[in-house]
Amino acid sequence: VFEKHVELPGDYFPSQFDLLDNS
Repeated sequence: VFEKHVELPGDYFPSQFDLLDNS
């Protein structure tokens, strides 16, 4: 499981993580 609170660019994670972060 990847932590959503990481110091990495949004592009680093798949669109799925982007949607979760945006939600």
